[in-house]
Amino acid sequence: MERQIRRLGIGLLLLFALLFAQVNYLQVFAADRIANHDANAFRQLKAEYAVDRGSILAADGRTVLASSRRSSGDLKYERRYAQGERYGHVTGFYSFIFGKRELEDTFNEYLTGDAAELFPQTMTDLVLGRPKRGATIVTTIEPELQAAAESALGDQPGAVVAIEPATGNVLALVANPSFDPNLLSAQIGRDVRDAWEDLNADPDKPLVSRASDELFPPGSTFKLVTAAAALEHGFGPDSTWDNPQVLDLPLTDATLGNFGGGVCAGGAAQITLAQALEESCNVTFGEIGLELGAE
Repeated sequence: MERQIRRLGIGLLLLFALLFAQVNYLQVFAADRIANHDANAFRQLKAEYAVDRGSILAADGRTVLASSRRSSGDLKYERRYAQGERYGHVTGFYSFIFGKRELEDTFNEYLTGDAAELFPQTMTDLVLGRPKRGATIVTTIEPELQAAAESALGDQPGAVVAIEPATGNVLALVANPSFDPNLLSAQIGRDVRDAWEDLNADPDKPLVSRASDELFPPGSTFKLVTAAAALEHGFGPDSTWDNPQVLDLPLTDATLGNFGGGVCAGGAAQITLAQALEESCNVTFGEIGLELGAE
């Protein structure tokens, strides 16, 4: 009898040891594999879309760029973009198939309520049995400027960006061609995939923002900005500047030369601001930039 009890005790110890090992294996070693298993994908998606994702607003705090609404499908909320293409390259998109872009991606932890700063509110919602809510994001985009930039650009391919120099705030950001993020945030998979294929097949690449995703060096067009700054600082069209063949750039070993390595104003020792603008003289505008930057 005593031997049987001892065997039973050893058997129970082995059983507990096996159970303990199994639990640890599932929680530590197999957790990621199980969580990422295809069978769990839709469950995870439903949990993500059960959150009342925060809105994205313009600088006035009233103009809605992106919001969530109740869905009639399996996913509780659906992302909507009230003004579509106008802010497509600002908000980006939030798609259950193709993920997130732009502000939807950058501020995702705030929009989903997962940011550390939102923990008290999240816990309050949990205790009170309220659905989890994300934070509202207020951008620096000014609706009037955005509309004006869109109108000025019209159907031309290109981009318009307005930045407040003192703060770096982006006041307007428009790029052509744009896209309607509602096409990608819809919850009919076939339609979303068709829209994605059409957008990616477009040779004008509407998903690539010419305002923030491409590199377009301003080149000599920026000389107009520099000339305007010079005029504002009292350097008139007849103000004169040294006219060397190259300009030594301070704090570097580099030099700035003119197009083709030539000298402006026929090689004269001095050149006026008006002549430099007429001839698009790199060296002169480099000098002006250094002078204005030193003031």
